[in-house]
Amino acid sequence: MKINESLGVIHDAFFYCVAYFNRKTVVEYPSDNGIPEQIYFTNYDNLKTSKNALDPPEILYPLFYYDGKRSSVITAYFDQYIDLFYNTIDDFYSILLNISQFKKFVMEYYFGSYFNEKELQKLCLSEGETVVRAVGILSKTVDITRYTYMFFHFRELVSVVVDFFKHIIPLIESYHDKQKNQTRDILQKFISGDNERLVRKCLMKSDEGDSIPLKNQTYSVCYLNQHITKTSSQNRKYIFILGCNCHAYLAHLIDYRHVTMYSITKTIGHPVKIEIINELRKNDLTISQLARHLQLARTSISRYIQDLLDELVIIKARKSGPEIYYHLNVAYFRNARKTITRYLDETILDADTVLS
Repeated sequence: MKINESLGVIHDAFFYCVAYFNRKTVVEYPSDNGIPEQIYFTNYDNLKTSKNALDPPEILYPLFYYDGKRSSVITAYFDQYIDLFYNTIDDFYSILLNISQFKKFVMEYYFGSYFNEKELQKLCLSEGETVVRAVGILSKTVDITRYTYMFFHFRELVSVVVDFFKHIIPLIESYHDKQKNQTRDILQKFISGDNERLVRKCLMKSDEGDSIPLKNQTYSVCYLNQHITKTSSQNRKYIFILGCNCHAYLAHLIDYRHVTMYSITKTIGHPVKIEIINELRKNDLTISQLARHLQLARTSISRYIQDLLDELVIIKARKSGPEIYYHLNVAYFRNARKTITRYLDETILDADTVLS
């Protein structure tokens, strides 16, 4: 297992600034995360109250503005131009200091939906009439007084953000250094058997996930952005950027588009599987307990349990000695209900059309 600490440090530096300017929005999106604010910001608050930590300068607000719908512009710029597999913190500074490239990206981020290419070029040159139009657009959603430097003093804005990162990143690196043992524990848990199925289902390409050993991939852990789960792949190699509490949020990332009428009937259409589900509706149970309740061999129950696990109908709840307790995955059934309802509605509509 390879650990790239720089990626986690940079993402924590982003989070430090985004949380400072947009704390309420960070908690609200996604709105169903169920994570209390005091837990979400535990490590951030601890670092921020340390004697050497500074608040980001107010002029940096445009670079870290977050509306809950897309990442801040500086995060998006990083994702676009950094090579996660090879670049370092020094490379990160270099792409920030590419002023013309950075400014063009920022203007496209904010105004790409409103201006054509020629108008964006004028905006990058701070052409008066174009800037006035841009100000009018932004003023509908943000406090425009915080955007002056972005339009007229972009080079100075970049200088300030680089200086601030050079202050805060060493503090974050020091914070990370104190967590080295925890980092190993987090990563071991992430690639463990209990988690592996979710990782492959949520974060890896469907045509290669099962054939790539997780222990041979590259990892980076964030401690301020405690719930981030981000991945990138290149030539069948993966990088995972993980918040220190990512395990609590991993199940929310599952793409349930695999839940179709065909998969539902195939997965839970067997009488024994229905009986297993009915038993698990009452309590979390082990394979041994299910075997006794249903008066079936453990080997038979194990086979059905594996099928239900593979389709995320059930999940592992906890371990007690050698036994594992299984729990119904409510998210699966919610998505199954939507799929079934949609199928029935469409079938009724089609039938009515034929009759008419």
